[in-house]
Parts: sequence; structure tokens; C-alpha cells
Amino acid sequence: MLLKLFPVYVNQNSSHIFNDSEARRIISMFTGWNIPDSDVFGPYELLYITLLGPYTNVLSATPRKSKLSTGALVGIVVGAIAGAVTLSALVSLLILRKRAGNYRAITKRRRASKAFMKIEGVKYFSYAEMALATNNFNSSSQDGQKSHLFRARQSS
Repeated sequence: MLLKLFPVYVNQNSSHIFNDSEARRIISMFTGWNIPDSDVFGPYELLYITLLGPYTNVLSATPRKSKLSTGALVGIVVGAIAGAVTLSALVSLLILRKRAGNYRAITKRRRASKAFMKIEGVKYFSYAEMALATNNFNSSSQDGQKSHLFRARQSS
């Protein structure tokens, strides 16, 4: 569909062209979907605006949107990197804490199971009984140099 718009021509003194601001307002109405739908007009998709004659420079004269300053852009990038590093550190700590908790639980179970192992025919002594038999682990009752073996007397 080709739609041509013309300004109202009242008398010889009125202009037969839109001024630049009115042309921009009309363009923004069509590109911003600000026209209500009706049975006569719409809904149609805007594919292209062809500006001819006195309107060829209307869009090029439109003020450009201001860009972010370099400092703001650097701040956004640094903030995003810092946020990503913080988030990954927190996730890593949570994973390590969970794995360490599982490891501690396993080692406690292993220690508990080894502490109460009973071998048939082997007599077990408490620490107090061993200290009494070795004269409180006296070095004179040590069996050899650099040894951890002690001679003990067993009382019946």
C-alpha cells in the first residue's frame, strides 16, 4: 500500500508542504504505532518511508540519541566483570563446602568403623593399661633406638 499525506490547503497564504517538525511527528506516529486501528485504516505494517521533494532531509536532520560516555561504558563493563567474578566465587565456595561436608562425613564413618574392629584371638589394651605396663612409656623400656616399641610387663 502506498499512502500519501498532504497538508490542508486553506488559502493562497498557507503552505502546501509540512514543516520539518510536523513531518517528524507524522513519521513518529507511523513508526511508533500511535495510530488507532479502524475499519477504514489499519492495521498495516510499515515497511518503508519514502521521503521525496522537500522532505528528503527531514530524517537526516533528526537529532541523534546521545551515546554513553566512555567512563560510563567502562564502569558498566568493570561492574559486570566484578559481578561475574563474585558470583562464580560464591558458587565455587558453595560447591567446595558441599564436597568437604561429604568428605568429612565419610572419614568419620571410616574412623568409627576402624576403631571398633575386633580380631578374634587378639587382646586389646586401653591407654591406661599400656601406660601402667610400660612405666608411663619410659624411654628405658623402649625396645631399640628410634623405635616406637616398648617392653611391657603384663600383670595377670
